[in-house]
Amino acid sequence: MASGARPSSNQRSSADGAESESGTLLTLQKSRKSESIPVVDDRLSPPSTGLINCVVCGDRACSHYYYGVAACHGCKCFFWRSIKQQAQYFCRYDQKCDINVNARNACRYCRFQRCIKAGMQPEAVRTGKEDKVPRGKKHLSEPDSTSAATGSPSPCKKACDSSRALVNKLKELERKTQEEADFNENESTPSHNTLEELFTVPEIMDAFRTKVMYCVRLRNVTDEELNFCKFRTLTYAMDYVRSIVSIDLAQLQLDDQIALLRHCYGPMTIFNTAVGTITATKEHSLLCLPTGITVSKHEPIITNSFLSHIVVVNVINSLLKPLAEMNMSEDECMLVRAIIVLNGDARGLSALGKSMVSNIRDQLHNALYQKCQDSEEDAPLRFAKLLHLLPKITLLARDLIEHIKVSHTFNSDMRRVDPVFFELFGDIFQDERDHIAHVTLQPTIASKQQSSVRSVETSSS
Repeated sequence: MASGARPSSNQRSSADGAESESGTLLTLQKSRKSESIPVVDDRLSPPSTGLINCVVCGDRACSHYYYGVAACHGCKCFFWRSIKQQAQYFCRYDQKCDINVNARNACRYCRFQRCIKAGMQPEAVRTGKEDKVPRGKKHLSEPDSTSAATGSPSPCKKACDSSRALVNKLKELERKTQEEADFNENESTPSHNTLEELFTVPEIMDAFRTKVMYCVRLRNVTDEELNFCKFRTLTYAMDYVRSIVSIDLAQLQLDDQIALLRHCYGPMTIFNTAVGTITATKEHSLLCLPTGITVSKHEPIITNSFLSHIVVVNVINSLLKPLAEMNMSEDECMLVRAIIVLNGDARGLSALGKSMVSNIRDQLHNALYQKCQDSEEDAPLRFAKLLHLLPKITLLARDLIEHIKVSHTFNSDMRRVDPVFFELFGDIFQDERDHIAHVTLQPTIASKQQSSVRSVETSSS
C-alpha cells in the first residue's frame, strides 16, 4: 500500500477491533491489579525500595505485604508464632511499653497489641503462605493442627498449666517451711538426737523454728548466735525436705530424705543467705544471716563451727553481685531453690528416689524457663544465666561443709555439741571411711548373692 493511501474499510474495522480488544485487556488487567492490592494508607504501601519502615517497630520493612501491612521480618514472624501457638502474653508495666527497633522484644504483650492495632489480620495466618511448614519440621506442627481440630488444649498451654500447678505447690511448700513454732523458752533445747529421730519427731527442733529475718545489725556476733544460726538453717533445710513429702510432690523414703538433706544443706544455706542479703542491703561488704545477725568481710569472725571468714568473703565476692544483677523474682528464687534441693545425683538416693527426684527436677527446669519468658530479657539467655549460678553455689557450699568438717576433726568436744551435724557430714576423714566401707561391702554382698544362688540350686536339685 502506498504511504499516502488510506486503508480499506475492512482493514480499518480490523484495526479498530484490535485496539478495542487491547483496550479491554488493559482495563481488565488494571481492574484485577486494583482488586488484588488492599486499600491501606499511603504510609503502609509496600516498600519497593526498602525505605518504608515497619508499622510495628519502625525497622526497615520487607518488600511485600504480610498479613495486610508493611512489616519487617521480625514482626512478621513474631505475629505468625503468636497466632499459631495461641500464645497469651502479659505486660508487667501497665500495658504502656514503647515498641521500637531496640526494645521490641522487651514486652510481647504490647508488641502483639501493636501488631493488631497496625492492621495485621490473624485470620490470614491460617490461609496465607506462612502456613506452610518447612521441610523436615512437619511433625512439629501436626499436634497443633490436631489439637485445634479436636478442641483439646495445645502442648504449649498444657506445659504452662503444668508449670503453674507446680509453682503453686512450691508456694505451699515455702509457706510450710516458713512456719514458726510456739516454743516455750523454759523448755530444754534438743541434744543427742539422730537424724532419723528429727525427721520422725520434728517437734524436737521447735526451739529453732524462729522467724526468718534478714537485716543489717552493725555489731559483732557471738559464738552462741552463730551456733543458733547454724541450727536454724538446718531446721529450715529439714522442714523443706519434709514438706516435699507432705505436699505430695514426691513420696520419698526416710533414707532418701536424709540423703537430700545431706546434699542440699550447704547449697541451700549459701543461696538463701545471698538472696536475703541483697534484699536487705545494697552494701556488698556485708552478709546478712537468717536470724537477724550480720557479718562483714572487713572484720574477723569469732572462731565457730558454722562460718569462717574465708567463706564469708568468698560468698560476698563471688555470688552477691551476679545475683543482684539478675534481679530475680520471688517465683524464680523459689524455683532455683527447689532445683538446688531436688538433685537426682545426690549421694545415697535409692534407685526409686533418684528417678522421682530427677523427674521433678525436669519439671522445675521447664517451669523456670516459663518464668523467664515473663521477664524483659531474652528467655533462653536468662534461663542459662540462672543455671550458671548453680556451680558457683556448689563450690561455695563445699567450702562451708569443709569448715564444719574441720571443726569436727580438730575439736574433740564438737562431737558432743553437734551430734546431728557430725552424723550429717562427719570429719575430714569421713569420705575416706565411706569409700573403704563401700569397697569392703561389695565383696560381702557378692558372696551373699552367690551363696543364695547355690542354696536355690541345691534345693531345686
